[in-house]
Parts: sequence; structure tokens; C-alpha cells
Amino acid sequence: MENYSSRFDWHQAVDNTVNSALGKCYPRDWKDEDYLTRSLLYALKTEHSNVTIEQGEPGKNAKCHWDVYKNTKEQGIEQKHGDIGILVQLRFGENKTLEGVAFLEAKRIYHDQANDSKSKFSALDMEQLKRYCSNSSFHRTVFYDCMSSEGGHSAFSATIPTRHLLTINSDDRAIYPYCEFLSCCLTDRYLQG
Repeated sequence: MENYSSRFDWHQAVDNTVNSALGKCYPRDWKDEDYLTRSLLYALKTEHSNVTIEQGEPGKNAKCHWDVYKNTKEQGIEQKHGDIGILVQLRFGENKTLEGVAFLEAKRIYHDQANDSKSKFSALDMEQLKRYCSNSSFHRTVFYDCMSSEGGHSAFSATIPTRHLLTINSDDRAIYPYCEFLSCCLTDRYLQG
């Protein structure tokens, strides 16, 4: 079990894991969205599935257990809820447990080699996202992106409530001001109940 002295330390560790897992997929495996998702989820499970976060009072730690998984067509879950399922269990002390589930649809950026500013999330299907929203009360869409940086490239993941995405109706990087990093969603939304 990993121990973190604060939620911020845990958030930083999760953010590093997300960026590293996606960065290792670029450029060769970037075209396979399922591979990106499986690589990311494997890294999250391996490094962060069972954590203790120390709280303000000694002895009052919050324990978090989670399982992230790639939904599949064979299970029939992917068509109803999207690519990713997250099961969360928070323990706040003896007999104080909270459990929940979250669903996300993953989309990668399709790079325009001639002009990166024209890169898009070309596989976004608004009808599919509407269906996911009707099946999941607070469905989210997660974006995978990799941008050029001084040191080569930098990968990251951002997320937005799917209902917001449907309203904004954007399929390019102009959506980012309305998003938060996936690591923030995991550590500050889902895993705080």
C-alpha cells in the first residue's frame, strides 16, 4: 500500500503516472486508442490502486481502494457506458465506507502533421456520447493528447463531463479551457466521494 502525506502529493504522483504512461505510447502506438487506454489503466492499477492518505489528525487516515478497467464489447458494457470503468471504495474509519462507480469514454487526438493546430479528436461521436449520458448519471469524456515541447513531446490527459462536451460541441483543443486533468478528476473528484 502506498502512503502519501497529502492529497496533493498523491495527485502529483497520479499525474506523473498518467503523463508517463501515455508518453511511452508516442509516436508508434498512438494510433491505437485501446492500447493507450490499456497502458494508462495498467499503470494506474500497478502504481495507485491501494493508497493511504494521511489527514490532518494523526491516526485519521483515509484509505482508498480502486479498480480501473477497460470495458469491452464482449461484456456489453462498452456500448452502454464507454471505454473506462472505475470502481472506488473509500474507508474513513471503522464501518464508514463509501463505494461508487464512474464511466468514461476515451478519445485520442488525431495529429495533423502539416499543421498541428488543426489536430482534432476526429473519432468523437456525439450520438454515442448522448447514449452514454442516458445510461450513466455523470458520464465523462477523457482526452489523450501529445504535444511538441522543447524536450521532444509531452503527453497528458484531460477530462470533461460528457454533457458539457455535448453542449459545447467541440472536437479540437479549443475544449481544453473547459476540462480538468484526468489526475485531478481521479484524486479530487472520484476519490473524495
